[in-house]
Amino acid sequence: LALSGCVTQGTYEKLEAEKAQEIDALQSQRGALERQLADLREQKVLLENDRAALERDQAALRRQNEALEGERTKLLEASKQSQAQYDSLARELSTEVQKGQLQVRQYKDMLTVDVAEQLFFDSGRATLKDTGKEVLKRVADAIKSYDDKAIRVVGHTDNVPISGALQKTYPSNWELSVARATTVVRFLQESGIA
Repeated sequence: LALSGCVTQGTYEKLEAEKAQEIDALQSQRGALERQLADLREQKVLLENDRAALERDQAALRRQNEALEGERTKLLEASKQSQAQYDSLARELSTEVQKGQLQVRQYKDMLTVDVAEQLFFDSGRATLKDTGKEVLKRVADAIKSYDDKAIRVVGHTDNVPISGALQKTYPSNWELSVARATTVVRFLQESGIA
């Protein structure tokens, strides 16, 4: 009877070995879980840093978007102003347009006034004709109000080559076109265009 409550030495050692294995397995699992926990904490810190960086990026993008929206608004206003200027110029010069003396065109942010060259100059000459002065005076009066715009004058010549005595003054049509453009610029300045 005294032996019935006791286990044999072999059974005890076997149970002790199984418990030791269970303890080792649990400690191993615990170590793995602690490493996982440390990894997860590290990942959490990295994710929080990423989140903060993304929030900063989002704020920067929001500011950029607001700036772009402001630029877009400015461009739309400038486009409306340019269109209004084109409409005003076309109205002011409508008589000359109808007579075929000039053409008003708009390309992007530029207004172009093309003038029929026969109104301005005789062939091979850079002196303004009276008809050209009249038209240029109307153009000058129409564009005086555009202080913020650059005005570019482009001179052209006819297709007749320079010959004879004119070659001393204008060796080629290139020099003649420059002289014509300069004459127009001076006339516009005299008409009050800066």
